[in-house]
Amino acid sequence: PDSAKVELLVLRNLFDGCTKLRMLDIKIGEKTASPGWKGKSSMRAYWRLVADNFTNSACEGFRLAGFNGAPGSLTSKDPLLDFGGGTEANK
Repeated sequence: PDSAKVELLVLRNLFDGCTKLRMLDIKIGEKTASPGWKGKSSMRAYWRLVADNFTNSACEGFRLAGFNGAPGSLTSKDPLLDFGGGTEANK
């Protein structure tokens, strides 16, 4: 039989062995939705296209959609947290 060569990319679970992980959710492309892709309706794809025009997606071709595990200095409203001040609960 004719056997075709297949190239695979194997990814490791990034959370494996980590207690804390910082991960950026970056959407790549000028348009981040398409009707019919993974069950997306035409209306939802249209509204995503409208939103893309108000973000970096349209002009830069990518946008930051999320930041999991962000440090307290980014999530806190305490202005002194970066300088070692503020409450212990916010650190």
